[in-house]
Amino acid sequence: MSLRRRWHKGQSTVELALAAPILVALLVVAADYARVFYMNVELDEAARAGAQYASQSTTTAKDTTGIQAAAGRGAPNISGMTVSASLCTCQTPLPSGQISCQTAYPTLNYCTDSPDANYVQVTASDTFQMVMNFNTLSNIIRGFSGPAPAIPLRATAIVQVQQ
Repeated sequence: MSLRRRWHKGQSTVELALAAPILVALLVVAADYARVFYMNVELDEAARAGAQYASQSTTTAKDTTGIQAAAGRGAPNISGMTVSASLCTCQTPLPSGQISCQTAYPTLNYCTDSPDANYVQVTASDTFQMVMNFNTLSNIIRGFSGPAPAIPLRATAIVQVQQ
């Protein structure tokens, strides 16, 4: 009878030893995807902050240094972020040196409601480096070998520039 009791005590240890690596892998995968989601939200906030700064006037819409600084303040936890901005106008005839919004964004109908408006598009982008390589089932079976994938992330905000 005492031999049977000892076997039951060891059974729990074996079950834990088999389940623990799977649970730890799931925890790491969940944490990695949570980090991707967090970085995506930060990029979205950066694009919005840059667009908010750029929307103050046509002068600030052309100030790429100020837009990049505002975007950096909007996402302080992202260090390698790239921010770009472009200005377009709905005015006809097209002022020299400006881009038409109808040409720049043909699928968007900004100029229908505001034929004399200017718009600025701010895009924030960065690459997220995953911790483990779990893209395919074979990588999971082989123990997450190989380089972890890099995921390109991008967020865009388009706003009307105040005159």
